Amino acid sequence: MPKTFDDYQYHDLNLSAEDREQDIKRAKDESGSSTQQRNESMIPWVFLLGLAAAELAVGYWSIGFGMALHVTLLIASLIMAVISWYRWEINRTAGGSARREAGQPVQLEEELQDQSQVGGKAAFYGYRFYIGLALAPLIRILSLSIPLKGVAPQYFYLIPGIPLLAAIFVAAKMAGFRRSDIYLTLGSLQNTWKNWKVQLAIALLGFPLGFMEYSILHPEPIVSQLTPGAVMTASIILIIFTGLTEELTFRGIMKRATDDFLGERISVIYVSLVFSVLHITHLSALDVLFVFGVALLFSSIVHQTKSLYGVTLAHGLTNINLFIIGPYLLG
Repeated sequence: MPKTFDDYQYHDLNLSAEDREQDIKRAKDESGSSTQQRNESMIPWVFLLGLAAAELAVGYWSIGFGMALHVTLLIASLIMAVISWYRWEINRTAGGSARREAGQPVQLEEELQDQSQVGGKAAFYGYRFYIGLALAPLIRILSLSIPLKGVAPQYFYLIPGIPLLAAIFVAAKMAGFRRSDIYLTLGSLQNTWKNWKVQLAIALLGFPLGFMEYSILHPEPIVSQLTPGAVMTASIILIIFTGLTEELTFRGIMKRATDDFLGERISVIYVSLVFSVLHITHLSALDVLFVFGVALLFSSIVHQTKSLYGVTLAHGLTNINLFIIGPYLLG
């Protein structure tokens, strides 16, 4: 633990006045840095509480107030990203690197490998973390702000999903992620066919998970009848605009950024909490707990396999069974 100013009040009196001043200044800097790190480590958890409050407001009290909280969280996360970026630039340019032009892509390995100061890496990881975290309130803002009156239920996920998917790719580019960084690879096994078998086996989890969640929520079907065309259209929409978009957001960008910023063990719990909190508007505490468990499972799978493909299909199949097949077979 770093010493504080008070620890130096009765320091070795044989030191010269100049040395004593430098020693006290060093202690102040160490103490201030430690306090700053503690305060900054609390910000992600304050954000999580704010996200929960916003979702509770939307679900149980006032959509307008909940929206205002979500907008505030979005702006706050972007401000934190800018602050972290500025700190990283200070560390980077202090090492002799040229200042980056706006929009210039990030080259993480090349630009961090020469930075001996931990602060430079921490600032950059903070930047990526808050860029990824901004997607959480954005999901709710898009779903509530886009008018869907008179739109068929199966398109409720398509219309907000298009701008969300665009935002996801923008966030990934801003953070300097490669496809492999956010697990857009087939898997960690050497054999391609074995990777495919593993991912397909993971996808099958969507069937029991979907029926389990249906037993909790009992939603109305999003298609009026089980015709091949209607089922196919709705299924494609659910796989792309719930499975792909949400897995890219939470188990892709957000998980990878949080791994670096908070550590892998905390990351699994934190990202799963963020994901489950965004299901509060289903108005079921049991469903929030269920989703938290599924999020932990999916995060563990991605961590082991290094691939999003299996959980993306499993997520899509879960929602297909929840919103299409379950209501007709079990309703």
